[in-house]
Amino acid sequence: MKLFKENNLKNYLTQKLDRAKSDIQYMTEFEIAKISKEDLLAKLTKEATVKPLSVNLQDRTVKVMMIDVPAEIFPRTYNVYSGEKYSCARITYTYPSPNDSQLMGCAPSNYNSNLNVELSFSPKEMHVNYQTFYGNEKLSDDKKAEVKKWITSVHKEIENTTNIINDEIENYNSTISQSLEKVIDTKLQNITEKNKQNDDLNNF
Repeated sequence: MKLFKENNLKNYLTQKLDRAKSDIQYMTEFEIAKISKEDLLAKLTKEATVKPLSVNLQDRTVKVMMIDVPAEIFPRTYNVYSGEKYSCARITYTYPSPNDSQLMGCAPSNYNSNLNVELSFSPKEMHVNYQTFYGNEKLSDDKKAEVKKWITSVHKEIENTTNIINDEIENYNSTISQSLEKVIDTKLQNITEKNKQNDDLNNF
């Protein structure tokens, strides 16, 4: 997953709301009669609500591993041979998984960043990798300084963008109930009109 570049946050939120609207549309008359409008609205609003993104960047571990890197990935300034692979150090920072990993790939409105960060996830962890072209697991001081500068910029990006994402989520959450109530009212009105017509057709 690319950090904040995999999907558009607006699309993610719209899809969440559309699923709740679809649930209303496909409810049968029997199903909708079993629950009050207030309880149905509360239930669907809760399901469509998105929790603010929470990312723990403090509880982290780091490890260095040697990874085979194809020559084609190296910058042109490196003296490598096409088709060959070279063992290079990869630094992996590991964090607790955020509360909603999908949001880590969502770009908020008007988002623009030059950072290109790959994320991967295991059941309880988030991994951020920094691939070097350095051929030794024991990094030089200059290389360590380069890695630290990069991961610091990643942390700032995550912290700043998380705030922007959460503002957009808050605005979205505030509109859910009103949007769903309109759909419920339309559904109930259609049922009433259908039943009224049926009664009318049966009155002869």
